[in-house]
Amino acid sequence: MPGMCAVRKGFFSRAMSGPPGRADNDRVVFKFSAIIEATADDAERAAEAMQRALCPDENHDGPCQVPWTMTQCRFEDLDDDERAMWEKDFANDRRP
Repeated sequence: MPGMCAVRKGFFSRAMSGPPGRADNDRVVFKFSAIIEATADDAERAAEAMQRALCPDENHDGPCQVPWTMTQCRFEDLDDDERAMWEKDFANDRRP
């Protein structure tokens, strides 16, 4: 996906209620981030595996039990601040 980011969503038809970051009743919004070194095909397989973990039956009736959104893009397509943050984390993780 050179030059662009792909957004995938588990559609949720009910409007969120409460303050930002709160989805509904006892549920809150979480953000997970991951960077992988992979071929384009391997990255796509990883994205599909994450999608299936969030929504095991993509053909289910009604909204997803767990509403979700996933953004997938190449490292060089991140904005400068986000790329710098990840580069720092990468450097720390690769220290002997």
